[in-house]
Amino acid sequence: MALQFPTTQELNFVIRNRSGANVANFIGRSFCPLVPVYSKDIEYDVLSPAFGMTQAHQIGTNPKTVQMPKMETKRTGTAYWKETLRLDEEKLLYARQAGTLNERAARDLVFQGGLQLDTRLETRIEWLTWKPIIDGILAINENNVKYTVDYKLPDKNDISAAAT
Repeated sequence: MALQFPTTQELNFVIRNRSGANVANFIGRSFCPLVPVYSKDIEYDVLSPAFGMTQAHQIGTNPKTVQMPKMETKRTGTAYWKETLRLDEEKLLYARQAGTLNERAARDLVFQGGLQLDTRLETRIEWLTWKPIIDGILAINENNVKYTVDYKLPDKNDISAAAT
């Protein structure tokens, strides 16, 4: 019997439509959606927060004037993320369906590999969402890749275990 590998369309369908996977527990995209940008540089706007309270007012006088929040445009280079998974001949030829004695599972092995890579990607995306919020800085130093973006969050926005 010849091995039948899933098509790219089948793999994409399974990966994008899976349910009950760990990625359902990630919440970063619920407030920070992905927006594909095909460019070597990313430009974004930083809006200063509104702060303080409305002041008391005496009838018949001019109200206090407040400043509009500032907006600053920033630019940073793009970071790149990529992995691969290799299934050699032996793994494909002798892959056995879990819980069986001899049911072949090469096709399922390909799906499992794709799902694993997708879970790893979703984990990275979630980490990239939360790291700047918690630390104010995104710093990558792995595999000879050094990439740092300082979002210059105000100190009052610092999140720590000691924060009340």
